[in-house]
Amino acid sequence: MFSIDSNKIHSEMLADRYRKEQDFIRGEGIKRCELKNLAIETNAGLGNLTKLYKANFAKVITNDINPKSIAEHNMDSLDFIRQIVNNLPDKIDLIDFDAYRCPTEEVKEYFNRIRNDVPVVICISDGLGLWMKRRKDIEKIKKHYVLDDNLTFFHRNGLQLDERHPWRQHIDLWENLLTVLCNINELKLNPIRVQQTKGQNYLLGSYLVTK
Repeated sequence: MFSIDSNKIHSEMLADRYRKEQDFIRGEGIKRCELKNLAIETNAGLGNLTKLYKANFAKVITNDINPKSIAEHNMDSLDFIRQIVNNLPDKIDLIDFDAYRCPTEEVKEYFNRIRNDVPVVICISDGLGLWMKRRKDIEKIKKHYVLDDNLTFFHRNGLQLDERHPWRQHIDLWENLLTVLCNINELKLNPIRVQQTKGQNYLLGSYLVTK
């Protein structure tokens, strides 16, 4: 007889659902690309999304800090943005910030060149929802998501940061940050599809940035 590890099965089911949701969000972003010449992956991992991008774009540039990944570059993702992405001569049509952690610093760095790329689709995976549940550290949350204490979205909608349940505002936090970054560059943010996974531990989103 063999025993069934119910916890392992449950984890695998959650991981499979996460991948399907992530593929769907990315697929919605791909549909909104005006051109499909170049896609960038900042954290390619085992290449699940790379296959999707290679099927839709003429060229895909991949990075992952893990040398065992399928990526062509093996760098810290922030260094990859600074040294590779922000110095590319070609227009980027889609850029994917896929991390189990929070990619806000990489996104902020990318905005140093974004005007060269618009219209461009930005895809986000952010795993800080669970961290917010455990830590509920409002100052650290602001450090990640708020630029120069600018809470444009919240002020405009009469909202305040919920110190008891900050993960419930994960989508709003990202919209605020991206809206501020776009405003600085005189650009417009158009959310395509944004959602939190079941349990609100992860955020998945696709956004179109235009002039």
